Amino acid sequence: MSFTLLSSPLQGFTEFRFRNAVHKYFGGIDTFYAPYIRFNNKPEISSKYQRDLQLENNHVPDLIPQVMTNSADEFITAVKYIRSLGYKELNWNLGCPYPMVTKKGMGSGLICEPSKIDKILDRVHAETDVIVSMKMRMGYLEPTEILDTFPILEKYPIKSIAIHARIGKQLYKGGVDLESFQRCLDTSKTKLYYNGGHHYGCRF
Repeated sequence: MSFTLLSSPLQGFTEFRFRNAVHKYFGGIDTFYAPYIRFNNKPEISSKYQRDLQLENNHVPDLIPQVMTNSADEFITAVKYIRSLGYKELNWNLGCPYPMVTKKGMGSGLICEPSKIDKILDRVHAETDVIVSMKMRMGYLEPTEILDTFPILEKYPIKSIAIHARIGKQLYKGGVDLESFQRCLDTSKTKLYYNGGHHYGCRF
C-alpha cells in the first residue's frame, strides 16, 4: 500500500525555514501546507504571510497556501494574492479548534453552517479559477456535523479533504474517533486524507 504524506501547518512553527529544513534533512513529505492566512478585519495580506509564501523562500517540492475565513470576499482576496505568486491551489481551514477562532464562526466553528459554506464556495468557484482543498474536523460539538457538509462540498470540484478525527471541542485532547472517520470514508465521494494520529490504515 502506498501513502501520500502531508505536512499540516502550525502557526508560529511551520513557516518556510522549518519546511525547508524538514525537506532538506529528513525528506519524505509529499505536500507541505503553509500556516493559514487570516485577515483580522483588514482587507490586505500581512507582510508575515507574504514573506512565508514568496517562491524564493520555499525550497520544497509542493507547497499549498491555506486561508482561514468565513467571508467570501476575504477568500477571494487570498485567491488573487496566491494566484499572483503562481500558486494554483488554496486550502480552506475548517479545522482549527481554538475558541478565539471558533467563537467567530471560523475554523471548526463553521462546520455546523453548511449553507454558509455553500455560499462561500459558490462565489469562489464563480469568480476565480483556483483549486480548492479543505482541512476539517469531524465537527465542533458532534462528530456527525461533517456529514451534513458532504452534499454541499460535492457540488464543487473540491480536490481533497484532510480530516482531523476529533471534534473542535476536544482541541487536541482525548483519542481520535476512528469510527466516525470511517463513516466519512463510506459517505464522501471526495478524496479524503486522515489527520490526528499515526495508527490508521484504510482506503484513501
